[in-house]
Amino acid sequence: MTSFYYETNCGRYMLCENGKHIDLLIDEVAIAYSLNCEDGLYTLQKHGSPERVNLWTQAARSELLETGNPFYMQIADEIKVIQGKFDLQDLNSVLDNSNLLKNLLAKWSLNRLDGEKGS
Repeated sequence: MTSFYYETNCGRYMLCENGKHIDLLIDEVAIAYSLNCEDGLYTLQKHGSPERVNLWTQAARSELLETGNPFYMQIADEIKVIQGKFDLQDLNSVLDNSNLLKNLLAKWSLNRLDGEKGS
């Protein structure tokens, strides 16, 4: 079974698979996810470097919107991206269970609000 997780090295993130580093060091991690409004379930779509995740998200949204199908257009609207420096345990827990995104999003939102107050 494949096991993905992040480690940090000098404050930078490394993506690992089964004990081997498979990605470059990155300062922040981006997470593309969707929330199904009908059942309230989160789905992790993509994670990794912000540039790669944002490119994937743009391409996925474009493909879904080009169908002209209202169902797929709604799915395109449901894809969101967050980016930042996440607690390693929270980040890795999301890789194991995407419904834990709810907890990560709550912490991320609070940290952003605290950052805005400090500005």
